[in-house]
Amino acid sequence: MRRHLIAFDLEATCWREPPLSAHQATETEIIEIGAVRLHPVTREEEGRFETVVQPVRHTTLSPYCMELTGIQQE
Repeated sequence: MRRHLIAFDLEATCWREPPLSAHQATETEIIEIGAVRLHPVTREEEGRFETVVQPVRHTTLSPYCMELTGIQQE
């Protein structure tokens, strides 16, 4: 059985200004999922996955979040 290494990254909603910035631990939602499959020995990239996710609770991204992540509202 061949094994792989998977490195993943999650981006989440974020705010610079109150009121939501004070509650980021409980109010954030995932907005992007990225993953890379690596060869277990050479660490060469063997596959990639990226998708954006529409937030449900706070559907409009803050300007700060768009600047920080590069993800646009569209």
